[in-house]
Formats: sequence, structure tokens, C-alpha cells
Amino acid sequence: MNFKYLPIIAFASVLAGCAATTATALNKADGTIELVSTSSSEDDALEATLDKGIQQCKATGKTFAVIDRQSTYRGIDPNVRAAINVASILTKGAFSGAGRSSDDWRVIVIGKCQ
Repeated sequence: MNFKYLPIIAFASVLAGCAATTATALNKADGTIELVSTSSSEDDALEATLDKGIQQCKATGKTFAVIDRQSTYRGIDPNVRAAINVASILTKGAFSGAGRSSDDWRVIVIGKCQ
């Protein structure tokens, strides 16, 4: 078996896993902003929504205030993920990143510029 392209494939996989997470903003009639983001990481999705809210309010000379927040895990079953992590450890990383997707977590932040 020829492994000469394996480093290129591994590098491309790492780059795909580092894709930027972006948030979508919806301005509501009551003056609130609903921000939605998805990511393989809850922290990354939350950071993207907060950054978007801060940027949007900063453009109007105001600060962003969080009113409510909701995180939802929509990925694979945690037991399956644990099994994949064990397989990755036993195979020295062959399954690293398997079972993860860019929409495992969905974060919704409701905020307001003030």
C-alpha cells in the first residue's frame, strides 16, 4: 500500500476541522437581536454568537447585553463518541475527529444593544 499522500490527507483533515465558526444575526421588531451559530464545539459556537453581537452593537456605538442563551447538543450519542475516542487512542489517532461535525452544537443568544 502506498502511503505517500497520507500526510497531505492528514493536513487537509486538520484544516477542515479548523474552519471558522460564524453566527447569523436576526434583528427583531422589539429591538432584540437573535444570534445563532453552530459548531463542533459549544465554546466556539458561543464565542461566534457573542462576537457577532458585540460587533453589531459596536457599529452603533453601543454595547451588547445578553438577555438569554440556549445551547443544544445535536451530535452523536455521547457513548458512541467515547468509543470513538478510545479507538483513536488505541490506534494512535487514526479516528481523531471522527464522529464530529460542524453542527454538533447549536447556540442561540438573545441580546440587545444598549
